Amino acid sequence: MSFAEFVRDTPADVLSDAHIFTIDGAAAVDRFVRYENLTEDLTTALAELGLPAIDLPGAKSGTRETKDHYSWIFDNESEARIRELCTWEIDNLGYEFDDRRGDSEE
Repeated sequence: MSFAEFVRDTPADVLSDAHIFTIDGAAAVDRFVRYENLTEDLTTALAELGLPAIDLPGAKSGTRETKDHYSWIFDNESEARIRELCTWEIDNLGYEFDDRRGDSEE
């Protein structure tokens, strides 16, 4: 299954979890721990709770076969569907689509 097929065929409530952590469009949690900032965000959250930091394993670091920019797996339709379904996350968590599809491959 290609990424485009995954984005096209996956139900909306699987692609976005906003329905889980929002109430009437407002965040219903005190903090977001984002995967791309996992160590830093988790350390901050644990400190706020008075808990010790955790050393997280880098279990999958270095396993990617290529270092291609993520935008290369998107086509226009999958980008549009993600923008539509993940509007809350994009607008409230500072995400933006860094489109490098027109650049030469990295």
